[in-house]
Amino acid sequence: MMVRPMLRARSKTRKRTRTPGGKLKTHYKKRNNVKRKCKICGKPIHGASSRGSKSQKRPSRTMPELCARCMRKEIIAKVRGGA
Repeated sequence: MMVRPMLRARSKTRKRTRTPGGKLKTHYKKRNNVKRKCKICGKPIHGASSRGSKSQKRPSRTMPELCARCMRKEIIAKVRGGA
């Protein structure tokens, strides 16, 4: 038996479960959205979503992979001649 076309996509996670009758059934579950995290401290980046186009997924600033605090530290370190 063929599954519904919307369930064939790999955007959903699959889990095999056994029913009380002893048969194996596949349960489909929507994946959780993962927040983008800072490359230095690991905190979630504010203003960055996991949905939408590429420009909507990242903040529009000089270092989009860093949180505001780490970005500030990096800029200050570069200006002072370190790192």
